[in-house]
Amino acid sequence: MSSSTLSSKRFSDLKPPLHPTLLKILAEVEKFEFMTTVQEYTIPIFLQNKDVMCEAVTGSGKTLAFLLPALHKMISSGAKDKISFIVISPTRELANQTHTVLLRFLDVLEKYTAMTCIGGVTKIQEDMEMLEKSTPDVIIATPGRMDDLIKRSDVLKAKLKTVEMLIIDEADQILDIGFEKAINFILSNLPKQRRTGLFSATLNENVLRLKKAGLRHPHSVSVKEKARENLSTPQELKLLFSVVEPRHKLSYLVSLLKKRRKSKSVVYFLTSDQVDYFHQVLRQLVNYPVIKCHGKKNQKLRSKAIKEFTDRSGGAVLVTTDLLCRGVDISGGVDYVIQFDPPTFAPNFVHRAGRTARAGKSGENLMLELEKVREIQLKDKRNFEYAQRAFPSFVCAYKAHECKYIFREKELIKSIGDYAHMFGLLKMPKMAELKNKEYTGFTNSDVDIATLEYKDKSVRVQRAMKEEERLEKRNKEVERKKREKNKAWSEQKAAKNKKAEKRARKAKKQELIAADFEKDLKELNEDYSVMKKRKKGLITEEELEDKLCA
Repeated sequence: MSSSTLSSKRFSDLKPPLHPTLLKILAEVEKFEFMTTVQEYTIPIFLQNKDVMCEAVTGSGKTLAFLLPALHKMISSGAKDKISFIVISPTRELANQTHTVLLRFLDVLEKYTAMTCIGGVTKIQEDMEMLEKSTPDVIIATPGRMDDLIKRSDVLKAKLKTVEMLIIDEADQILDIGFEKAINFILSNLPKQRRTGLFSATLNENVLRLKKAGLRHPHSVSVKEKARENLSTPQELKLLFSVVEPRHKLSYLVSLLKKRRKSKSVVYFLTSDQVDYFHQVLRQLVNYPVIKCHGKKNQKLRSKAIKEFTDRSGGAVLVTTDLLCRGVDISGGVDYVIQFDPPTFAPNFVHRAGRTARAGKSGENLMLELEKVREIQLKDKRNFEYAQRAFPSFVCAYKAHECKYIFREKELIKSIGDYAHMFGLLKMPKMAELKNKEYTGFTNSDVDIATLEYKDKSVRVQRAMKEEERLEKRNKEVERKKREKNKAWSEQKAAKNKKAEKRARKAKKQELIAADFEKDLKELNEDYSVMKKRKKGLITEEELEDKLCA
């Protein structure tokens, strides 16, 4: 089917109808009157107690498309003290986001509870104890954590027998990151008569295989844009590109961001090290809030960064990696997505772009690459360290790109000097890719790196302590080698003889093992030969017995 994101149908028009309490929350609290297309076609199927496999454009309202029928079923059953439905999300961020949307309904319903089970926030033992002591009506979890909990807790296994609905959100991403085994294990521990929904921006072979294992006669829903049947991006999204020389990419990025001071922009880089470095650079060049979020930060800091970006009423920039390329919805919207680096996994281009123009809003998307800034490193040695880590990580990620016929290592190395210039490096890092290779477009700075200082006093103290530890360790090693060298000749000879004797004993032992093995092998071959002769009738049974017992 094809349609625009918003439908002409109201939630109140649904047949079978949604529970009156949910309709009241939608109208009075959420201020939602009309459904999106995916909600219009998916919710009625769930309400008819059928399984659903849904492919829908990113940002089309998939979360409410599965939460509403799941809540309807939970409220209508009236049962308490049982797990009613489970939502499996690929990432902690998406799980938290789904939980946030769910709480807007549970805050009104009051008597129902939900629990989020994800790594990085609570320990597995804490989740186990909570689930064994109490029974939440809803569980939202990442596949790895859910798999682990079921394996560790027989109490949870028993409680899962009441589950009426399972939702697998962003199913293709879950499978792409290697959780097919975990999903199948989760499915095997749930009631066969449950309802199941698979939701995703794209459907691939892995998802279709999961469909056969986890769904019973599912109804398929595919929502795409008019006249764009093969695309998974909203019609309101504008996709633009700019051809920029590597040397000028950063300056071009800065000029774009400065023009959009009142907008919310997300800038994607290839690696976490790049995010750390360019976060420092952009903070000092665009003169309005720049926030960073990547996989090397713990869950609490990542959630805090997303919340800070989401809560800002004015302009802000979020610099990130493919960690936030899909599923996560920024309340208030994203006006502008800039793909500073191409994603290493091609489909993520669509998912990155989908962070803007969500739920019918308009947005723009630009694809770029990078440029220069040295002064910022001179002011703070920490920024110099960020740059020295960011550049090699960029080169490694570029080399690993799955579209190698477009993003070729040979072309990258040919322009490596321009990229280094764009990064604003003070000196070219040592990399295996550049061994015995000449490059143009970049010259190391004359600055003595040893003279650079850390701006933050606590960092200065920390680095000084580490340097002292390093020197102390090195001095101890030098002293140890001196002692070895200055030992009496007789002691050195005795030590050498001891090592030689040890090697000789080891060699002798190996020889004995080899000899025993050869002897056993010879006997086996002889027995085998006798058995063959008996089979051919060349010797009698008595002769066979005599030879085997000899």
